[in-house]
Amino acid sequence: MKIDSRPSRVSQSGAPMPGASPSQAQASDGSASCAAAPDGFVPGGGAEPPKPLDLGKVSKALFEGESVHVRWKFRAKDDFSMPPAVSPDGERVYACDGKNLYGLTRKGDLLWEEKLDSWTCSKPICGPDGSVYLWDKGKQLKSFAPDGSLRWMHPFESSIQSSPAVGPDGTVFLCTQDRKLNALNGADGSLKWSAPMDFFGSPRPAVAADGSVSLVDDQDMLYRFDGDGNLMWKKKSPGKVNGPLSAGRDGTTYVPSEDGKLYAFNGKGVQKWSHKAGSPLRKPPVEGDDGTLYLATFTGKSIQALTPEGKKKWEFPMEHFAEAPPALGKDGTIYVSGYDTNFYALNSEGSLLWKEKFEVRLSEPPVVGADGSVYLAALDEHLYSFKTVELQEESLAEEPERGPRSIQIDDTSVIIGGVKISRKQ
Repeated sequence: MKIDSRPSRVSQSGAPMPGASPSQAQASDGSASCAAAPDGFVPGGGAEPPKPLDLGKVSKALFEGESVHVRWKFRAKDDFSMPPAVSPDGERVYACDGKNLYGLTRKGDLLWEEKLDSWTCSKPICGPDGSVYLWDKGKQLKSFAPDGSLRWMHPFESSIQSSPAVGPDGTVFLCTQDRKLNALNGADGSLKWSAPMDFFGSPRPAVAADGSVSLVDDQDMLYRFDGDGNLMWKKKSPGKVNGPLSAGRDGTTYVPSEDGKLYAFNGKGVQKWSHKAGSPLRKPPVEGDDGTLYLATFTGKSIQALTPEGKKKWEFPMEHFAEAPPALGKDGTIYVSGYDTNFYALNSEGSLLWKEKFEVRLSEPPVVGADGSVYLAALDEHLYSFKTVELQEESLAEEPERGPRSIQIDDTSVIIGGVKISRKQ
């Protein structure tokens, strides 16, 4: 480890102040890491000696060579191959490693663990009342209460073909291999209705704000049902579909296609527009509060931002496949998990804020809670929670007795309270 004895002069934006060396600026690619520090370190010099260092809530990871972006991580008994679910109030997090369902607090404390009946299960989904839904053994849908107790179980005669989706009134939707879209009462698991389809259903139904449901079968036929199971419209997709659909706030159905185009249909099934992304699309876009659509282009290795009319605003290049759709933070930050093992944070203009390197590929999307917490399930048996602006403000509010802290990071060092610790080269 090398100690830089020169004064650390870095602005809050990360740009070097007058008299600062270039190495004290923030890394141009937004990345940050630091190596392990030995016991003790030498303070930086300067006209005024630094104040005593109060670590407070600054993570011990800074001195253990770990991430400065990770808030906490939880280790499961096996790899996470599906994203977690977060309760509507943001207080509970639910994650499944295929064999076990875990219930945690938003601060990473394990509340309960439920062993599942088989390796075959879906990703967990939360309802508006905080209940958790997932299918297990391929033919039964289960609902768990926030305390981990089993609320109900609904068996199906035919295998379940899709992950469940929950409507605004708590209705649970899923497709079964007998070519049906099924709607269950979220309170007791009773069947409300089943609607026939021509072929097997899609990976996940898309539920609009009015309770209507859009989906695609394995022969690329698009369907839209109202909340009572009545068919609103049905039509052949313009391109082959190899993934789920999504529903916009205004009722628009978004259809990603293998022909490299994103199609938008209104509530009556009329095509509004199409956007040529230049790469096969396998995941639907995510819609921001202002109507901006964020799209992962898969082999195009990029994230694109589109206007509500389907015009490209910007494009952020990635090092490998952009397989998972992004997630949107409460402060406008865009979080992207990359097949290139990087976890990215972008601003609303598409510029990199920071990125975190993992040892495994990241194929599942991040999830954002109501409090702004960001969660990522990885194939290294860990569920990660990342620091955000909201959580940093919350930490300071929780401990008003602590003095101000200063943390700046560049590509070679970490600066804490005016002390610069250089990483090993």
